[in-house]
Amino acid sequence: MRTICLTFESWYSKYEWYEYSNKNKYLEIPMLTDRSPCSDPFFDIYSNNKRPLLSGLCRAKKHYTIGDRYVYITKINKRICKEKGFIKNPSEIHYCLVASLIVKKTFDSHELAAESFKKSKFTVHPEETNHPPNLITSDLPECAISKDYCIVVSKAKKGKQQLAPDKATIEDWKYQYHLYDNRKKKKNLRVAECEYEILKNGKYALIQNLNKKHIITESELQFFYEKSDSPKMNTMGRKINESKVQDLLTNFF
Repeated sequence: MRTICLTFESWYSKYEWYEYSNKNKYLEIPMLTDRSPCSDPFFDIYSNNKRPLLSGLCRAKKHYTIGDRYVYITKINKRICKEKGFIKNPSEIHYCLVASLIVKKTFDSHELAAESFKKSKFTVHPEETNHPPNLITSDLPECAISKDYCIVVSKAKKGKQQLAPDKATIEDWKYQYHLYDNRKKKKNLRVAECEYEILKNGKYALIQNLNKKHIITESELQFFYEKSDSPKMNTMGRKINESKVQDLLTNFF
């Protein structure tokens, strides 16, 4: 087993996104989920029989090993940390630990993974889709998260600018989806079905509400990383020292 720490962008990662969700509370946007229309990682927060998935759309990762653990963290915008009283060190980046997933099964394609699901509620909106949003099985965004509930990139800026829903158009939303579709086809992306790590208190290692207990700084994270690993977070993540994993989970989940 390897333990890899990975980052993802949530609605707390930029103040503009956080502000949009606050102004539109009736949308009930799940703040500690990936902000994109094809939310990858997919945490399956609406299901009782949780089947979180990693599909490579975010990082173009293709190879998964059964038994490997992925600890997901998200950067929390410094202004949000300050407003909520979460600041530990003003000069550091602050993260929130969100999930610890263990790979239990792999699929050779998005299509094969999609066949294992029945129509259900996988996203905040639409209410029901045929499969989770991070599985792409069509040229059309039929199972993607609806435009008003996700962050996309600008078509006019060729993906160089991220847009909150009130600044984005339907064309931007479709453009983001097609970028993911092209990545999936070009890389022949595979899928990992995971299960949540069960903590000592019997609960899933999944955080859905931002709380100071789950906040960790860059310097605190350094203690848990393998010393021989890359000194900086990159697209493939950072390895966590196996002897320190349980301390990380106990102290920050």
